[in-house]
Amino acid sequence: MTEGRAGVRLGAVQQTLMIPLYGRSVESRKRHPLLSDPRAVQIVESVYDFAKLKAFAGGARGAVLRTAIFDVWVRQFLAEHRGCAAGS
Repeated sequence: MTEGRAGVRLGAVQQTLMIPLYGRSVESRKRHPLLSDPRAVQIVESVYDFAKLKAFAGGARGAVLRTAIFDVWVRQFLAEHRGCAAGS
Protein backbone atom coordinates (compact mmCIF):
# COMPACT_ATOMS: atom_id res chain seq x y z
CA MET A 1 0.00 0.00 0.00
CA THR A 2 1.29 3.48 -0.89
CA GLU A 3 0.36 6.67 0.91
CA GLY A 4 -0.29 9.77 -1.17
CA ARG A 5 0.27 13.45 -0.45
CA ALA A 6 -3.11 13.98 1.18
CA GLY A 7 -2.73 10.90 3.35
CA VAL A 8 -4.65 8.79 0.83
CA ARG A 9 -3.60 5.14 0.99
CA LEU A 10 -3.69 3.31 -2.32
CA GLY A 11 -3.29 -0.40 -2.92
CA ALA A 12 -2.08 -1.84 -6.23
CA VAL A 13 -5.57 -1.88 -7.77
CA GLN A 14 -6.30 1.69 -6.70
CA GLN A 15 -2.94 2.85 -8.10
CA THR A 16 -3.82 1.27 -11.45
CA LEU A 17 -7.15 3.08 -11.48
CA MET A 18 -5.27 6.38 -11.17
CA ILE A 19 -3.53 5.89 -14.55
CA PRO A 20 -6.25 7.57 -16.67
CA LEU A 21 -6.45 10.50 -14.25
CA TYR A 22 -2.67 10.91 -14.34
CA GLY A 23 -2.72 10.79 -18.15
CA ARG A 24 -5.35 13.51 -18.32
CA SER A 25 -3.28 15.62 -15.96
CA VAL A 26 -0.06 15.21 -17.94
CA GLU A 27 -1.84 15.90 -21.24
CA SER A 28 -3.59 18.98 -19.85
CA ARG A 29 -0.22 20.57 -19.05
CA LYS A 30 1.01 20.35 -22.65
CA ARG A 31 1.12 23.38 -24.91
CA HIS A 32 -1.36 21.85 -27.39
CA PRO A 33 -3.16 19.09 -25.45
CA LEU A 34 -5.47 16.52 -27.04
CA LEU A 35 -7.79 17.17 -24.11
CA SER A 36 -7.88 19.59 -21.22
CA ASP A 37 -8.84 18.62 -17.70
CA PRO A 38 -7.79 21.21 -15.11
CA ARG A 39 -9.53 19.22 -12.36
CA ALA A 40 -7.34 16.19 -13.13
CA VAL A 41 -4.27 18.41 -12.69
CA GLN A 42 -5.59 19.64 -9.35
CA ILE A 43 -6.40 16.14 -8.09
CA VAL A 44 -3.08 14.64 -9.17
CA GLU A 45 -1.13 17.46 -7.54
CA SER A 46 -3.01 17.16 -4.26
CA VAL A 47 -3.68 13.46 -3.87
CA TYR A 48 -0.83 11.36 -5.16
CA ASP A 49 2.88 11.58 -5.98
CA PHE A 50 3.12 9.96 -9.40
CA ALA A 51 6.84 10.71 -9.68
CA LYS A 52 7.42 7.48 -7.72
CA LEU A 53 5.66 5.39 -10.33
CA LYS A 54 7.34 5.90 -13.70
CA ALA A 55 5.63 2.77 -15.01
CA PHE A 56 2.41 4.82 -15.30
CA ALA A 57 3.75 6.83 -18.27
CA GLY A 58 2.94 4.28 -21.01
CA GLY A 59 -0.49 3.42 -19.67
CA ALA A 60 -1.30 7.08 -19.17
CA ARG A 61 -0.57 7.90 -22.81
CA GLY A 62 -2.82 5.06 -23.92
CA ALA A 63 -5.62 6.23 -21.65
CA VAL A 64 -5.43 9.76 -23.10
CA LEU A 65 -5.54 8.47 -26.67
CA ARG A 66 -8.54 6.25 -25.92
CA THR A 67 -10.33 9.20 -24.31
CA ALA A 68 -9.61 11.48 -27.28
CA ILE A 69 -10.90 8.84 -29.73
CA PHE A 70 -14.00 8.23 -27.63
CA ASP A 71 -14.67 11.99 -27.53
CA VAL A 72 -14.61 12.10 -31.36
CA TRP A 73 -17.05 9.18 -31.55
CA VAL A 74 -19.44 10.81 -29.09
CA ARG A 75 -19.34 14.12 -30.96
CA GLN A 76 -20.07 12.31 -34.24
CA PHE A 77 -22.95 10.37 -32.72
CA LEU A 78 -24.47 13.50 -31.18
CA ALA A 79 -24.16 15.36 -34.49
CA GLU A 80 -26.02 12.53 -36.27
CA HIS A 81 -28.65 12.16 -33.53
CA ARG A 82 -29.66 15.72 -32.63
CA GLY A 83 -32.24 14.67 -30.02
CA CYS A 84 -29.71 12.77 -27.89
CA ALA A 85 -28.00 13.97 -24.76
CA ALA A 86 -24.69 12.86 -23.30
CA GLY A 87 -23.54 13.10 -19.71
CA SER A 88 -20.46 12.24 -17.80
